[in-house]
Formats: sequence, C-alpha cells, structure tokens
Amino acid sequence: MGIARSGIAYTGAKTFSLLASFLAVIYFTRTLDQATVVLGKYYMFETVVSFLTLIGGAGLSGALTKRMSEGEERSAYFSSAVLGSIMLLSGASAVVLLFRSDLAELIGFSEQVLVFIVIYLWARQGRYVADGVLQGEGRVGWAGVMEFIDIGVRTSVQVTLIATGHTLFGLIIGAVVGASGAAIVAFWISHTSLGSPSIRHLEHLVSFAKYAVINSFAGKFYDNIDRLVIWFVLGSSAVGIYTVAFRFALPFIVFINGMTAASFPQISRNMVKENTDRVRTILSESIALSTVFSIPAAVAMSFLAYPIIVTLYTPELAAGASVALIAVIIKIPEGYRWILTATADGLDRPDLSTYTGIILVFTNGILDLILVPTFGIIGAAIASLVAMCASVLYIATVLSDILELSVEKIPLRSILDQCLAASGMGASVWILYTSIDIDSTLSLFVLIAAGALWYFVILLTISTPMRRRLIGIAGDIVPIRPS
Repeated sequence: MGIARSGIAYTGAKTFSLLASFLAVIYFTRTLDQATVVLGKYYMFETVVSFLTLIGGAGLSGALTKRMSEGEERSAYFSSAVLGSIMLLSGASAVVLLFRSDLAELIGFSEQVLVFIVIYLWARQGRYVADGVLQGEGRVGWAGVMEFIDIGVRTSVQVTLIATGHTLFGLIIGAVVGASGAAIVAFWISHTSLGSPSIRHLEHLVSFAKYAVINSFAGKFYDNIDRLVIWFVLGSSAVGIYTVAFRFALPFIVFINGMTAASFPQISRNMVKENTDRVRTILSESIALSTVFSIPAAVAMSFLAYPIIVTLYTPELAAGASVALIAVIIKIPEGYRWILTATADGLDRPDLSTYTGIILVFTNGILDLILVPTFGIIGAAIASLVAMCASVLYIATVLSDILELSVEKIPLRSILDQCLAASGMGASVWILYTSIDIDSTLSLFVLIAAGALWYFVILLTISTPMRRRLIGIAGDIVPIRPS
C-alpha cells in the first residue's frame, strides 16, 4: 500500500489547495462586478501561459521525473533540465516580447498583460521543474504541498488585491506570486543538488521529452481548447461561466492524480527489474480506486448540479449547471486515462501516451468546432467527454495486449460495487432532496455529506475487495500497532 500512502499524502495537500481555490472563486463571483467577464479574461490569461509552457518546457519536467525515478545520476539530470528550460524559456519570451503588439491585438490583451504572461511563464516552468525533482525523488506528498503553497499564496494575494479595488491585475499578480513562491520552496527542500549538466544527460531527457511534450500538448490542448473556441465564438463571459462550472469537477480527480504520481515511479522501477506481475497488480489496484469518488459524484450531480451552482455561486452562473454535470461524468474515464498513461510511461512506452493524446486532441478539437457554434458551452463539454472516452478505449486495448491482462486482473467487481453503492446513495439523496427545502448553503452541504457517508456505508458493506483496499489505506495513514 505504499502507493496509496503516497497518494493520500498528495491528495490531502491537493484537497486543501482546491478548497482554498474553490472558496476564492465563490468570493470572486460574489464580489467582482461583471464577474464572469473578469474571470473569463483571467482564465484566458492562464490558457495562453499554459500553451507557452509547452514551448518553454518542452516536456522536460516529465522527462526529469522519469530519469530521476530510475535512481542514477540525479544531480546531472536535474541541472541539465534546468539548463534546457532556461534556453527554451529565453526563446519563447523573446518571441512574445518581440511580437507583443501583434499578439495583443490577436488575443485582445494589453501589452502590459503580455509582460506579465512572460513573467508567469518563467514562474510556472520553475514550479514544473521543481515538481519533477520531488516526484522523481519519490516525494509525491511534498509535490502536493507545493501545490498547496502555490494556491494558498495566490489566493491570499488575489483576495487582498481585489478587496483594495484591483480586479484583473489582482488575479494576475496573485498567480505570479504564488507560482514563484512555490518554486522557490520546492527547490529549497529538494534532496538533489545541482550537478554538472552534460549533452549526454540532456539527450537522455530529450529522448523521453519528445514524447512527453506531445503528451503535455495533448493535456494542455484538452484543458484549454474549449476555452479558446468559446472565447472566439461566444465571448469572455461564456468563458467565465464554462470554466467555473467545469472546474467544479476538479476535486474528483485529485485522488487519482495522487495515485498516478505515486504509482509511476514504482511501475518504472519494477519494469527495470522485469517484474511484470507486480506491474499488473499495481495497475489493477489503481484502477479499482480511481473511480471511488467520481462515480457517486456523477450520480449525485445528475439532480444536484443546478442547486449547487446557484447556491454556492450566483444565479448568473446557472447556465453552467449542465456543464458541471458533464464535467463530473468526464472524471470517470479521465481517471482511467491517468492510470493507463502513467503505466505506459512507466513501461518506457511514452509513444502509447502520445498516440492517446493525439486521439484526445483531434477528437476534442474537431468536435468543439462543430458543437460549440451549435450548442454553446454544453457542446464544448460534450466534445470533451466523447474525446476522453475515445482516448481511453485506445490505450486500454493496447495495454491489455502488452501486459497480457487476464479478466481476473481487471477489477470489474470493485467497479460494479461502486456503481451499486452510488445508485443506493443516489436514490436516498433524491428522496431527501424532494422531501425537504434546500434553501441555504448549510442545508446543501448537510445533504451532500449525508449522501457521501451513506455511499461509503453501502460500499464497505457490499464489497469485500473495496473494504480491504480502503481499510488498508486507512491503516497506512494511521497505523494500528499491537499493544
């Protein structure tokens, strides 16, 4: 259960990070004038930086995690990744600043915002490299703590500046300060010192990064293409509504992110030892746990999406309720994709993750262009769901052949038990929801908490495999010692 223990540490830190971010967005939507417009512009600022990190990072942070997890010459790989990042960032920054007038006109930002884009680009890449070091050292929990520091500092600065009358620039400055602070702390606590960079180590990083950069592009494209199309077709207000609603589903992928970050180094080490049976076991355990939260969340959101969005935010965001429901449903196949692509990378088959990303990118992009002009923001959400399912189907088929997975190794019983428990919970919560008045945030949270408790009671009662796994995780967190 080492994976679970590391994953839980990562998940705990990420959960607190998301809670801070979640509360901040509630504050922003209730405080800002024309909140959806301001937030839409800020989210587009983040989108531009996300795409620029593909140029300024070129997959080096993911390659650094892979090479450092192999356990040899860590300092040399660390310094080579830093050198490579500096070279790439310098080139990307020069292009942005040189053509800032044309870019400002194209994306609708002022030239001053473009300067902040360059600053934030350096801060973000610094954070990514630092996270790559910590995860390569196997300190996944600490990587989650860095996320908490980033979000905590960012949110504090943003709330303070907005309270003093700064709006868009308050949000932007908070993002820059948060990423910079987290990067500095991460480098400070890492156990790996900078060594002497070399062409050989840089080539080894690039040999993996050439696939990782495509995977990163796929991830960034998938996360941001909806916003880009919505921005040009529907405007900044629609971007704000869509992003706030879509990000509501983020907590349901946090646990699987932790599991993925923890399992990747272990899969990598076991493949070096040619221990394929252990890899199959790690994959099976991870798949079984990947949907333990997202399946019941999807059931509950089928009738709670509207009251949640309107109660927590404002009626101005009511149009995002359907998007929030689809976003939560997406987390079910997305959980499988995270696990399967991490397994492929651990097997030193990043090409499989690359092909998966290509399927995701092309399917999502084409469907966005077709569905957004016709169905608006709901069309963008549907495009994301279809693309995610298509990519998962591909990589699951290929990996099952490579690892020669038998039916016994696929945790179908655990997944079915989760569905049954979620159905029982959903029926109970629906009865309560239609029987009582949900007229406050407190009553809504009580209803959600009761549903979550009832779900786990049912799951632990009907499912021996899931009971074993979850009790094992609890034992890892709080070990029970004999008296």
